[in-house]
Amino acid sequence: MIGEIITFEECQILSMYVRKNRKEVIEEIEKVLPDIKEDDEVMFEMVQTLLKKLNNMTDESFKELDL
Repeated sequence: MIGEIITFEECQILSMYVRKNRKEVIEEIEKVLPDIKEDDEVMFEMVQTLLKKLNNMTDESFKELDL
C-alpha cells in the first residue's frame, strides 16, 4: 500500500514520465524541474511534492500505481 496518497494531478504528471522503474521516473522529472520552476510556481511546488512522495515510496508501491 502507498504510504502517501498520489493525487489525480500527480498521476497526470507521472503519466508523462512513465519509465521502467521509480528511480528512472525520479531522474526524468528532476531533469525538467528547473524549467518548471521558471515557468510555473504552482506546478513546481506540486512536482516537488510528487518527488518527495516518490522518494519515500518503495519500488513495490510504485509498481502498484495504475499509470
